[in-house]
Amino acid sequence: MSELEQLPVHAKAWNQRELLAKIISRHVHVIDDIGGFWPSYQVQERDGDDIHQQLDEINSHLEKLDWVVRLYPEEPWVMQVLPAPTRQFPKNHVAIVFWLLSLFTTAFAAEKWMASGRPQGGWIFEHATLDALVGYSLPILFTIMVASFVQKHVANRYGVRVPHLFPMFGPAVLWWPFGIIGFTSMPRSDARVWPDRASMGNTAVSAPLVIILLGMAIALLGLQLTPNYVALSSAPLMLELPLFLNLLGLYTEGDVEMMLKTAWAHPLTRAGSTLMFMGWISLLPIPTFPGGRVIISRMGIAEARTGSTQIMLLMVMMLFAFLFGAFSGWSIWTPVVAVLFVLLIQRGSDPRLPVVLDDFKGMPEQDHRRIGWMLFVAFMFALPAQIPFEVADDWDQSLEFSLKSDDIVLGNVTVQYIYVNNPSLVTQTWNLEIFQPPGGSIDSHLDCSNDHQCSGEILPQNEITIRIDHDIMPFTSITNPQKTVGIKINDVILNYTISPDEEVFPIGDWVWQGSISEPAYCVQLHWNEPIQTSISLESQGDLQDLITLDGTPNDILQLDGTESEICLSGKSGLGPDDVNQIGFNLNQTVYQMDIGKSNIIPKLIMPETGINIIPQSNQSGWNEWSTGGELFLELEGDCPTEQTTSVPLRPIEGDWIWDLAVKRSGRIPIVEQQILTILAPEHSVITWCSAGDLMTRTDYLVSFGPSLSLLVAEDWKRAWEGQITFENSSIFIHNPGLNNLSLTIDQHGNGADWNVSNEIVLLAGQTTEIIAVEPLSGQSFAWLVHDDWQVILHLANHEV
Repeated sequence: MSELEQLPVHAKAWNQRELLAKIISRHVHVIDDIGGFWPSYQVQERDGDDIHQQLDEINSHLEKLDWVVRLYPEEPWVMQVLPAPTRQFPKNHVAIVFWLLSLFTTAFAAEKWMASGRPQGGWIFEHATLDALVGYSLPILFTIMVASFVQKHVANRYGVRVPHLFPMFGPAVLWWPFGIIGFTSMPRSDARVWPDRASMGNTAVSAPLVIILLGMAIALLGLQLTPNYVALSSAPLMLELPLFLNLLGLYTEGDVEMMLKTAWAHPLTRAGSTLMFMGWISLLPIPTFPGGRVIISRMGIAEARTGSTQIMLLMVMMLFAFLFGAFSGWSIWTPVVAVLFVLLIQRGSDPRLPVVLDDFKGMPEQDHRRIGWMLFVAFMFALPAQIPFEVADDWDQSLEFSLKSDDIVLGNVTVQYIYVNNPSLVTQTWNLEIFQPPGGSIDSHLDCSNDHQCSGEILPQNEITIRIDHDIMPFTSITNPQKTVGIKINDVILNYTISPDEEVFPIGDWVWQGSISEPAYCVQLHWNEPIQTSISLESQGDLQDLITLDGTPNDILQLDGTESEICLSGKSGLGPDDVNQIGFNLNQTVYQMDIGKSNIIPKLIMPETGINIIPQSNQSGWNEWSTGGELFLELEGDCPTEQTTSVPLRPIEGDWIWDLAVKRSGRIPIVEQQILTILAPEHSVITWCSAGDLMTRTDYLVSFGPSLSLLVAEDWKRAWEGQITFENSSIFIHNPGLNNLSLTIDQHGNGADWNVSNEIVLLAGQTTEIIAVEPLSGQSFAWLVHDDWQVILHLANHEV
């Protein structure tokens, strides 16, 4: 037999710590075992060796034994042996459940998003659920799947096994309408062992970047596929796209088109914006987020977990929260900021995670610079809006109408423009009608088939201009030079004036004011330029001697440009109904002005005990109010277009009294069997609205006195004070009271007196005929006046 060589054998078997020390000593000098729960050793690299390269070789050897070695930058180096994490990956059915649930929740969210309106035939399919699945759910889930494979590919390049990503299904509520909360993996990437910072940083940034880039591409495709108009049926959930998409859309589409397209956005646009939002959030430097691992890869665990760094991140989060309005009210940012604060406070200073075996190795400058640029571009391009989405409560706003000018100057070509603006998100119709044309020498017509009426449709967020032309017809004098034009467009009434191209001109009609005993007619002047000019009256025929200019006997009155109005004085008895027009020459222009409505309110004279409406009485019935309508006390504004008031209640027993101070408005009732007494405070104003017509309104000033009725053209009137006309030299006055009333006669003028008796009595409960014969020559007038329970008949005759 040959003699075999003997192998040296240790007298004592190695324990695990000694075995690990022997394995490590093959690559570095093991100086000392420093103890600890996990084996830790002081080591020194051999001459010419790189400690980081030797660490990789050690881990490559121990990987098969389920151990890893972590290097600490002490003096000398310290290597700690840790057990490699095993059995972290769950079974496939867990991820499948998350994927299926996310498919349903995202489809449900998309259907809710699209509930406000879809194009005819749907976005992609006619069925809404298929639209939601293909247009929203599948793009989101497909993008997460692609990002997962990219992340695994990047990790494999560094020798790290990472799990697949899967979506986290979530609610589809108003403040979080996405249908998913985000994306994650099992196990979490923080629980994996990373060889160095470069492997962790590049792997962490890969998935969010893929999600952001694919989300941007999907959103851009959705914008291109979104039509310019979709009919809405309810308030839509409008999108505010991330910064880059918003700027690009404004540049290519314009602000109006961009706003409309984000109101009824294609589901692909909503899917893309959701992905960009999720990707941007994941890049925030928060522990357990990909952005948290990226900041550690760039700074190192020791520096990233220091108190100063955490305070800086906390201040950045506070600034972020204030800028995005997280504290001003509940919004999408409120739960996001709450989660960020909790993670930052609980995990921000924990140096144990993530596990980086060679943290001191740092990151190559090229990777450092590349990741920095990618983060900057991703943060800026995918920056979400302060309000990424909001419900458009004003989606069906009414149309807005405006005039180019409230006053246009009359010329050879006089044009008014009406602007119709549609601030809503739906197509609306408009109908325009010139219900009050200027009349006189001006003819108005619209730029459409009908001269006085137009209609059409206006698209959302659009404005159209309607043109009204005013043509001057031949004339010899100007009648009422400043015309008022009334336009009704839908339910809105617009008024504007047309003024002559003169330095000075009158505004409106002559207004009768003063009293019948001392009548006056006044008209306002409008000065475009204060100049010195003159005014003179044109021939007035038989009325020439009854009117004087501004109370002077002069035929011509000089003006200096400061006068606000011109007044004409009339002889006693000359009322507003006696003059149709008054012509005058102002600054070389002749005006024929109508007599407008008096500014004197007619009096309704009644005793303090009220006026009685007697059934089936011609003299003491409803009289001028017999056509029905409504009575109001101190009515402000116009009469209502519809009768909405009720009749005064009739009592079962007792007197039927309508006190207007208590029931201030009511419909005129039918009085058949019981007397109705109407009460009103003295000096108050009663308004009669005839059948609720907006354009018919008569006001009466209440004055306490005798309740009389005057026969006027076969109709009895309770408002008896004012001008009267003697038919066949007689008038009839009914006195329903219990006392006789004396009629006082007062003669006026420089002409002959009327032939009338001075001892006329209005008998109680009877109708009295009053006979008065006017002189054969001159101008004669008659009027009734009430003065402290006295009834005065004024008779005037003026020589002409």
